[in-house]
Amino acid sequence: MARGVMNFRNAAPKGELAADATRKEVIVEFARRLQAELVRRGWSQGDLVSAAQPHVPEGKSFAPYDVSNYIRGRSLPAAHKLQILCETLGLKPDELIPHRGQPEVQRSTARLETRVQDEDGNVWIRLNRAVSHEGAARIQAILNNEDRGWRLPYDMFADVLGPRGDD
Repeated sequence: MARGVMNFRNAAPKGELAADATRKEVIVEFARRLQAELVRRGWSQGDLVSAAQPHVPEGKSFAPYDVSNYIRGRSLPAAHKLQILCETLGLKPDELIPHRGQPEVQRSTARLETRVQDEDGNVWIRLNRAVSHEGAARIQAILNNEDRGWRLPYDMFADVLGPRGDD
């Protein structure tokens, strides 16, 4: 077997990982799931890259080296690339990237902080909350569409953030 190529024949069955799973174990399971989906469809890595192009936002890229790095178990995709993969394959993020079995963060401890950054009213936001991969992709999509002048009410992503606090 070539150096850096994952052996998927001996991979563990698809499922959740233990809470103490390492980042490398998550990456390997993601690689296994992505490879299995390509095999199921009869697609090559190049086929995936070609099929993904209509889903790539303007100013972003999705290249053969991205897919190669994923399949070889070298990295996990950034949120926008995970969204591209999911839209292309018709899958949810949680179907590609496994959970580690970590307990859900209590909503009472979740914090959404804003800090005014400049005189135009632009702000930095910080969200201290564990969300699903799908929720993270949705939040990223909302942030990416900000330059289009959208004014997005809290209710559009309340199911990801939980009920609005009074603070």
